[in-house]
Amino acid sequence: MTTIISGNTPSTIGNDTTINGDITAANLPTQGSIVGYQQGLWIPTCSSGTCGPDIGPHYWWRIGNAVTVKGNIKNFSDLTSSSVVEILGLPYPLDLTFTGFYNTARLNQIDYTSGAATICYLTSNGGVSFSIQTPNTGSLSLKHSALNTTNSAIAFTMNLLTDDTTWTPINGATVS
Repeated sequence: MTTIISGNTPSTIGNDTTINGDITAANLPTQGSIVGYQQGLWIPTCSSGTCGPDIGPHYWWRIGNAVTVKGNIKNFSDLTSSSVVEILGLPYPLDLTFTGFYNTARLNQIDYTSGAATICYLTSNGGVSFSIQTPNTGSLSLKHSALNTTNSAIAFTMNLLTDDTTWTPINGATVS
């Protein structure tokens, strides 16, 4: 069922709602809520050394307080450090009280056992790090020293929650 909201539409509305014209307090449904949406571009940075885009721009989108970021990163300058690879510059601050999202990532030309499963996770610094699951060694954090060439690449999509209420992206992210 699709209901079109107008000035005289009753507040009991079905699952699908189409809004024509302006939304005012007089014609908002009392059931459920209207959730905000944004999308745009962001520029990831590395916590150690520099890194750059693999292909194309890096996208993000926000629905309510859920933010999804997509990145394809390579051109890592720090190939010898034992520090953990952490991607910073997310378009919204993280809600650090929520740690429930874990997502997969694809690694290319990384010095670990092939066929290893990879997950990305949120860090207390407000970034994204990666963990490699291998049959022989268990869980290992991805370190810069495993990026064996400047062609090493990481592609990931990460879901996170933000407690931001301003709807103003940070770290140079833009709304498109």
